[in-house]
This record gives sequence, C-alpha cells and structure tokens, in this order.
Amino acid sequence: MSLAALLLPFVVALPPGAVAPPPGSVPAAARVTVLDRELGLVAVRLPRRGVAATLRRLRAAPGVRYVERDVQVQLAAGGAGCEQLSEGAAADAHWRPRIDLAKRSAAGMLIGIADSGVDDDRLAPREAPSLFAGKAGATTQDGSGHGTAVASMLVANRPDVGIVGLVPDATLLSARIVRPDACNSKVLANGLITALGWLRREGAQVVNVSATSPPSRALVDSLRALELSGALVVAAVGNGGHITARDLFPASQPGVLGVGALAPSSPTKVWSGSTSGPQVDLVAPAAGIKVISSKPTSEFVYTPSGTSFATPLVTAAAAMVWATHRDWNAAEVENALVRSATPLPGGHAPSRSWGSGRLNVSLALRTARMPDPHEPNDWGAAAVAQRPLRSGAVVVASLGYAGDAVDAYPVVVPAGTKLRAVLRHGGTGLTMRVLPFHAGDAAIAAVAGARSRGTSATVPPGRHLLVVARSAGAGPYTLALTRR
Repeated sequence: MSLAALLLPFVVALPPGAVAPPPGSVPAAARVTVLDRELGLVAVRLPRRGVAATLRRLRAAPGVRYVERDVQVQLAAGGAGCEQLSEGAAADAHWRPRIDLAKRSAAGMLIGIADSGVDDDRLAPREAPSLFAGKAGATTQDGSGHGTAVASMLVANRPDVGIVGLVPDATLLSARIVRPDACNSKVLANGLITALGWLRREGAQVVNVSATSPPSRALVDSLRALELSGALVVAAVGNGGHITARDLFPASQPGVLGVGALAPSSPTKVWSGSTSGPQVDLVAPAAGIKVISSKPTSEFVYTPSGTSFATPLVTAAAAMVWATHRDWNAAEVENALVRSATPLPGGHAPSRSWGSGRLNVSLALRTARMPDPHEPNDWGAAAVAQRPLRSGAVVVASLGYAGDAVDAYPVVVPAGTKLRAVLRHGGTGLTMRVLPFHAGDAAIAAVAGARSRGTSATVPPGRHLLVVARSAGAGPYTLALTRR
C-alpha cells in the first residue's frame, strides 16, 4: 500500500497569509499543500494512525480557525466518462433558436472555468483565445474531454469543422481540478478551492463551474471571496433527477446562478436527470451540441445530456450581457438573465424543476437594469465590509431573484438618537429585522424564514445590521432611513 493511501485528506483554515499549521500540531509524516494563501487555506494529509488525537491537537493549535475532512467534487456530466462525448451521439440542430440566440461581442470579458483542463490548441489553432492554466494543473491537457467541451461552447473558433463558440472573442481562464490523464470525474474539493482562488486573483468576471459537491466551510469561504471580488458564478445544479439537493455546492449558494438541463431536442421539457430544487434558476439545452474533441481520433464530438453542458450556454449569455452593459455588477447581470427567461408550460415560476424558465439570450440583452448595488450582502462578513448607512440614506435594491432572499446592511446611529427604517414599494413578502452588528450568518439567513414583523423598524443608537428579507415573490424595493 502506498504512503498516499495511508493519509487522510483534510482542509485547515489558518490566519490569512499562513502557509502551514503551527509547529508541532501535525506529525512529520503529514503532507501540507497551500490552497489559498490569502484566505489561509491549506490541505493537510494526516496519517490514519492516531488521526483522532492529531485532529484534537490541530484544532486546539493557535490560529487554527477550523479543520474539516475534504469532500468530493463531481463533474456534472450526467455521470459521463470519456466515452460519453461521442461522434455517434444524436445532434440537435435547433438548440440555438431554442435559447433565442442573438450573438453579441464579449470582447474584453474574462471567463473562468474550473474543470478538467482544456486542449486549447484544438479550440482555435489559427486564432486561439488567451488561455492560462491555474495552479490546479501544470498544463491545459484534458484527458476526459469534459473541460474542452465546456470551453468549446464558450470560445471555440473552428469554422473549418463547423464549431464556433458563443463568445469566441472573450478571454478564457482555465483552472484544472482533475488529473489530465483521468476519465474519473470525482476529485477532492481542494482542487476546486485552488481553482476558485486562482480565478479570483486573475480577475475572472464570469466563472463556469460544471461540477457539484456537498458544501464545506472552506468551499463556501473560497466562493464568497470570489463573489466579493465582483465575479458572477454560474454553476450546474447536478444530475440527481427529482431529488431535492438544497445544499448542493456551489449552485445552492446565494448569488450563484444555478442551471438545469432541458430534455434532448425539447424546448419545453426538463431532462429527467436534471436535479430539481430551490437552487434551479433557469434551464438550457445540453444534449446534442457539437463541440471540439480531445480524442486523437476525432475533431469533434456531441454532448450527452447533463447539466454540465447547459451551464456554459448561460455563462456565455452572462458574458454577452455584461459586455453590453459594462457598468452593471454581477447581481444586475444575474437578474437580467433570470427575469428574461421564458417560463415553461405546466407550472408557475419559480419552478423547482426549471426555475424562472428557459434561457432567452435575445431578451436578456434587451432587459432593463434592476439596480442592486450593495450585492453581495447575504452574509455577515460581506455586510459589515460595506459603508454603513446613516440618517437620510435611501437604498434601491432587489430581492427574490436567483435565490437572493436576504440583504443585510450595516447601520450606524449616533448616541442620543434613533433612526426609523421604512421599506417602500416592495410588494408582498417583505420583512425587516434589526440584528446585532456581528450577528452570525445563520441569524441573517433565518430572517427570510421568520414570521413577518412588518416593513418598518426603529434602530437604536450604536452599530447594527438591518436585514431585509423576502419570503415570497421577487422584485425591487426601497429602504429609507430617517431620524426618529
């Protein structure tokens, strides 16, 4: 048995900038790898023998914020291995009109993907997009073809074989999260953590994650840092069918656009394998799309069913919308895509199967801006980092789109005074609570599920969090603060 088989994988959160656990907290046989220095996240492989005692010592070590067992990430390709991307698969000649495709330049946009790597020399040998490999991989070589297929749908420029991506003038940033020689789509989350950190540092604006996993604190921390950098994350909801996977990372996280898949060649039916639940924001075609192959024996293949391949269509649409409206932020781009989706027959939006509906690129490009300037503000650290609201402040924002159920704002009230906070023009389903300034994430999230206490509140002297939540519906609201 190899040494690696005798080591158990964990992720350790240290102070920002730290690269190793404190001396003496782990045995000499442990293997430590830096995942994200800025966030203080490292991977530690511990010997199985005596692991319980080691974990107690490690968790008690100075500066260690948390220790957790690494989780698995799976590429959301319908369980597909290399063999599923096939020349013999049925082609879908009508997927473009099905999403009301209207081509628009995305020049200058940085699109990131966290996937199996990309055979970039095949994407556009005469005019290749700028492509970088993150620390998750030393080269862009793609053994499974999954990442190359995703990248092909985005930036391929191969008219010689009839394949041109939706945004071939965008710049692609590729971070590999699996081995280049593997068809196995299951990997440990530490590769995804490294990839998200690298994409954040490189300035990715729209990030495609055609993969799913159980959530972990480290994954959530990494995702939140990426969102705080201004990026929009578009993620596959997974291929679990009609199970409810409320906690399927990253699609279930606030601010992430969760994408499901349509049934093959259908404009109105959802693929039976597309996971349903509250994380589904919209759906798009997936099967039968002609893409560049990573196989040495073929130039192109066709995509199978799987939310992996619906996701890059939405990512491309996001890049087009953002390139058209350079002054928008991620939440405003996300709102435009969700609000412009075409509802499917037989239900009401938002549906647990198809969210707000089928991707409509043409309408998304024409959709008016819905201001949401304070996003992301769905959790404590994001909220307290904002400039505090004071007397006379008026905020126009929105709630209810793409899983955005809570907005939190820091408020400073001078001693000897009180402020009155009032919600206006927000429709039904809105409520507001005043919480302590350092309220935990669970307390902030709980406001969305709490019984309504009205749309006005008195804010006493001191520092507080003013939390606005929507339990039903979607749309804009106005929050005003006046001296009481």
